Amino acid sequence: MQWGFKCFEIATDSKTVVSWLDSVITGRGRVRTKGAAEMLVKRRLGVIRETITEYGLTVMVRFVTTVENR
Repeated sequence: MQWGFKCFEIATDSKTVVSWLDSVITGRGRVRTKGAAEMLVKRRLGVIRETITEYGLTVMVRFVTTVENR
């Protein structure tokens, strides 16, 4: 990568997003989603998975409360 970053931490106030990202990062389990945004969610998660693989990134996801989330 141009800036040399290899390790990232993603903080979110959505337990659903934490679960989705954990599934993408670890490769375990399947992302389950329904509704009008299903294809959008799966496409974005696919982009994240490809980016992690292509650049050899280490990504950690953590849940924060809404008040803590900047």
